[in-house]
Amino acid sequence: MHDCSPPSKAHGWPANSKEHAETLNIPGFTGGWCGDSWKAIYHLIEWNTKYNALDIFVLNCDYGLGIVFSKKNFNFSMLNDLKPESIYETLSYEFLDAIRQVVINFKDENYLNDYLKNK
Repeated sequence: MHDCSPPSKAHGWPANSKEHAETLNIPGFTGGWCGDSWKAIYHLIEWNTKYNALDIFVLNCDYGLGIVFSKKNFNFSMLNDLKPESIYETLSYEFLDAIRQVVINFKDENYLNDYLKNK
């Protein structure tokens, strides 16, 4: 998944599309936009604490490249417990920015090479 680590509040502003974001008069908006897809990563990470069935992290490249790999114990039926929850809609950019490494399991872009070597 791309754009999972917006570099600024304006980049991470919730909108339906970049075109929609352009119409919102977002403070600090300069044309770059990622939206709030980081919230989906955080939701998956939180859900995964129950199953430990996925490896989930975001690489520090291209505004955050979200990576999700299934583990051997993963079963698609587990996803029945993954429900959209309104709490994720209310999360602020400041929450992400304060503890990015924890919220989206933010990793250096070279982490993927080491991860794949150990798979």
